[in-house]
Amino acid sequence: TGEEMFAGFRNSYGEFMYFDKYADFWIKDESGVKFVELQRGDDRAFFMPNPEYMPGNLTGYAYSVRCIMDYITDERDRQTYRTVKIGDQVWTAENMNYKTEYSHCFNDSLDYCEKYGRLYKWSIAKEEACPSGWHLPSKEELEKLINTVGGEETAGDSLKTKTGWKTYSAASGLSAKGVGEDSFGFSALPGGFRTYNGDVWYSDEDAVAYFCSSTTVDNGEGSYYMVLNWAHSNAEIISGQYACSVRCIKD
Repeated sequence: TGEEMFAGFRNSYGEFMYFDKYADFWIKDESGVKFVELQRGDDRAFFMPNPEYMPGNLTGYAYSVRCIMDYITDERDRQTYRTVKIGDQVWTAENMNYKTEYSHCFNDSLDYCEKYGRLYKWSIAKEEACPSGWHLPSKEELEKLINTVGGEETAGDSLKTKTGWKTYSAASGLSAKGVGEDSFGFSALPGGFRTYNGDVWYSDEDAVAYFCSSTTVDNGEGSYYMVLNWAHSNAEIISGQYACSVRCIKD
């Protein structure tokens, strides 16, 4: 633990107490415990309020707060993924990396799977990419996400990570910043895509993100995708036949 954590607390009379001696953190617990207290020089943790030392009514007290990120564990291979709630949808906040037939690492390199997750053929992604209790989003669910974060024109900036995207050089005379703002914690990374028709090739690592949907086009050849681009602030829905990144949405 860092020395900076012993911030003390503020009592109901507005008095600041025990700076550099106590560290008290609010917790959520159905048993009635309201906070946990650490004391400098003591290896124990005290779960409070303790009737011997203080009343159960903590109105007016102010303690420190630490937050924990929500995760899921894919029981198929025990990999874990951050999750995030955006509006009334709950998404995985990392690209899926569960190995299936017709899933690929960019340029067939495992290093890219570690960085971006796998690229899934559209017909496989719907059936095999997501763990139990989660599913590949439909075109409509992707459109709802785009609208929730501000609409097509700015959704790219809202969903893209703050680092990892290609940027224009100053010499180009162009002003697009490349990276996003990650305003909602979706943390979209530019994993590129892989083709399946004709010559097979990988493209646009660090420049685009293609996210699969479960909705196929009318002729059944390919599906719809949400696409984010390094050079633009928008998000768009397109159709095609690509191996793409997968984000799952909770059932």
